[in-house]
Amino acid sequence: NNVEKRSALENLDLILLCLDEIVDGG
Repeated sequence: NNVEKRSALENLDLILLCLDEIVDGG
């Protein structure tokens, strides 16, 4: 469960970074 939560958090961080880049670019 810990590993799954960790991977999920990492994915969320990547998604947030991508969203920030898109918003800044827009």
